[in-house]
Formats: sequence, structure tokens, C-alpha cells
Amino acid sequence: MPFKRKNFPKSFLFGTATAAYQIEGSSFGGAGPSHWDTFSATPGN
Repeated sequence: MPFKRKNFPKSFLFGTATAAYQIEGSSFGGAGPSHWDTFSATPGN
């Protein structure tokens, strides 16, 4: 089923997202820590 704008209500908002892990990789792939790794390792976050 192809998606067409007319299949959605006029008030429907389309959006996109990504994650550092998807873009930057992980230490397994040879990348260093990302800003998210540092943030999430901080107690209270």
C-alpha cells in the first residue's frame, strides 16, 4: 500500500528521528564514546 498525504488527517504531522548509536556506531565498531554515552553514564540522568 503506497503512502500518500491524502491518506492522513490534515492535522497529522510527519516526523523523523535518528540516534547517535545508529550514526556514530559503538565501541564495538571502533568508534569512541558519544555525547550520549557520557550523558547516560552520569548519575541522575
